[in-house]
Amino acid sequence: MRTTHILPTLVGAIAGLAGSARAQFVPGRVYISEPPADLCGSFPGLPNDRIWEIDPQTGQVSLFVELSDELCGYLNGLAFTPDATGLRASNFFTNSILQFDGSANASVALNAADGINEPLGGNNIAYDAASNFYVENAGSTNILRFPADGGPATVFADVFDGVTGAGPIAFAPNGDLYLGNELGQIWRVGPDGSSSLFDSFVGSSGVLALTTDMAGNLFALGTGGVYRYQVGNPDSQQLIAPFMNLSGQTSMTMSPNQDSVYFAAGIHLYEIDAVTGAVSLLATLPVEGPLAGSGIAVYVPEPAGLALILCGILIVRRPRRSGVRPGVSNMPAPECAI
Repeated sequence: MRTTHILPTLVGAIAGLAGSARAQFVPGRVYISEPPADLCGSFPGLPNDRIWEIDPQTGQVSLFVELSDELCGYLNGLAFTPDATGLRASNFFTNSILQFDGSANASVALNAADGINEPLGGNNIAYDAASNFYVENAGSTNILRFPADGGPATVFADVFDGVTGAGPIAFAPNGDLYLGNELGQIWRVGPDGSSSLFDSFVGSSGVLALTTDMAGNLFALGTGGVYRYQVGNPDSQQLIAPFMNLSGQTSMTMSPNQDSVYFAAGIHLYEIDAVTGAVSLLATLPVEGPLAGSGIAVYVPEPAGLALILCGILIVRRPRRSGVRPGVSNMPAPECAI
């Protein structure tokens, strides 16, 4: 039975039942940040920071928001809040974390007074499973951890844990945080703060993007292209998608069905099969500047009601030609508890 697009379709229907108009984010949509090419108003007529909204099923691209002059400041990392009501973005020059609602209204969630210091990297912000919020600061060379209860931040990782400045971060399901740095290294930091060098790319100009899937597999953009590591094993490094001569910024996230990686490279959004590495161009942003792709996030709402309605098909995948995906359990979806 073909299961493609079941999850986006059902989630879209549920969003409609909730009675909200366009004040809600659209399930399954991909959001990509584009920093300004003119350093915020230096040249009249050129746009400020923008976030684009993409329907990966049709390739349709629309402008989600363009920042005001007051908020403009080089957007990069994107992440949805755990309650699925807000989209956060790191803002380099203004030392801030912005938050947008579904109608693109912006507010400053965190700023320099909270410890935000030149946050930079291809998805340099993330949430863990307990809803704690993490920011990698290029200015202070550390990763801050903001507790879910809203208390002050603590330093979760620093130069002794592989932080060199700008870089991407991504959480594994077991709570390990992966971080990539400008030396071409990937470090792994455990929930208790213990750290170790996971892998490094010889001759690399840096690890530009990271993402993980629900099974714990890691995907990294390093020298030569996108690599896959199976469930926390550094010896399983496999080049699945060679990319050469990339232009613009880069960032990655998993598709809602977890069977592919959404890869933003400049003005292009690609889909990379998580096993075979087959690459498809999904959309092209209608922009001329090379800085798009600095952050990416996909909207997958997870309210309790949604989990109940989707009971039995919580894990939805496109059918494979044969076999079981390496590192992924084909166990049935969990039972509903009402």
